[in-house]
Amino acid sequence: MKVSIDGILGSASKISNDRQVEGEGRDRKKRGELRGDSIEIGNRVNSRLDSIQVELRDLQSALTRSQVVRNGIDLLEKDLARGGNEGRQILDSSTFEGKKVLKDFVGDSPTAAILQEKRDQVHSTIREEISRITRLEIEVENIVASNIADGGKTADVLKSVSMALEKAGNDVSAHSALNADTVMRLIK
Repeated sequence: MKVSIDGILGSASKISNDRQVEGEGRDRKKRGELRGDSIEIGNRVNSRLDSIQVELRDLQSALTRSQVVRNGIDLLEKDLARGGNEGRQILDSSTFEGKKVLKDFVGDSPTAAILQEKRDQVHSTIREEISRITRLEIEVENIVASNIADGGKTADVLKSVSMALEKAGNDVSAHSALNADTVMRLIK
């Protein structure tokens, strides 16, 4: 067996080249896995944004229904204080999506005690709905901050959530201890 320096250097060079090619293949595979994971995460985030939009529509509808009921209870209480002559008309005219929601909620002939109980119940429901909308807003803001999802889509969802909170109006401040100015300072 003839061993020469040129033979050893040639073998070493060949081994070195094989290792480089093998290493590059692993790096490409890792980059491919990262790219695949990134795409999968992006798809999941976009899917979550879609489900947030659906959930938000449902919450807006439920909140509007609750507000109609609350307003109807206000009218019934005022009517009872004046003698209760228009109660039947108020029950029939307080509708949501074609249904007599107030009548379904308080019954056919509510008393002052029933109205107070139902007022507390609808107040609690409104607070829960606003809380859920607020949680959705925080979730969307976190998604926006992560820059994972499509910017236009997240902006649309965030705008929808913000509009839902604006529509809730005074209800948000009545049910939340958050100060908007303080929150904005913390965010900045």
